Amino acid sequence: MKRNSVRIICSFLDLTGINVKEGQYSSKQFFRLCTVLFLLLCTHLSLVAYAYINRSEFQESINTVAYTGSTVLLPVVVLKFVHTTEGLKCLLESIDQNVFTYSDEANIEVHYDWLQDERNTLKVYGYVLCYQFFGFALAGISPIVGYVSGNTKTFLLYPGWTPWTINGFGTFAVTYFFQSLTAGCVFWIYYLTQMYIIFVISEFLRQYRRLCRALSSIDRRTQKLLQSARISIPASELGWKLEYGDAFANQLRQCARHHQLLVKRVVLHFL
Repeated sequence: MKRNSVRIICSFLDLTGINVKEGQYSSKQFFRLCTVLFLLLCTHLSLVAYAYINRSEFQESINTVAYTGSTVLLPVVVLKFVHTTEGLKCLLESIDQNVFTYSDEANIEVHYDWLQDERNTLKVYGYVLCYQFFGFALAGISPIVGYVSGNTKTFLLYPGWTPWTINGFGTFAVTYFFQSLTAGCVFWIYYLTQMYIIFVISEFLRQYRRLCRALSSIDRRTQKLLQSARISIPASELGWKLEYGDAFANQLRQCARHHQLLVKRVVLHFL
């Protein structure tokens, strides 16, 4: 992989245990994947158990349902990534190779700064990561402040059941550490999903602009191609039209092929 945005997405997926590289799953990737799924499952079970125990308390039930609703589909998201691993590989490889390369690519890209789009995508990665980290940091401080102040309602990162009673620093530290792991896993899957969607949408828009530029410049590029090939203008007007028509049709076919690959690799990947 050469493009930074593609390399970062691959690193994110690999860190989650999703293999988008050549070869079979390694033992490390399988362990990461099982760990992520285990933490997500523990989060969901803890929330469901807490909601059942406190079913007579309306406010506690509503709060727990809200948390449960935000986490119940995360294991499905991870398994969906795993299920579509081959499609992910094809999509990322295609994007890394610019989806489609025109025979006169330089004439299309001369006025198009794709590196600026790459930088903008990386900036979005950084902004969202900072936002997620800031939110996670604030959520992590709340239980500590609650424990110090003696407010038992703020002991936990999220309302969840524990197999022990929090009655001292030791049980609080164990609970805080475990919930930090599970909450961090939830935040990470949200971040991974957001980054993947942003990456694919940004790439689709970039490829769409490339396609529009290629279509709008067919006439100019065809004439330039004929001039660079040193094709002399035939004596008859019909001969010139035939030479121009063949070159124009070839350029148009390339645009159609670019569109087909764009739909196949990017759009249909989400269907």
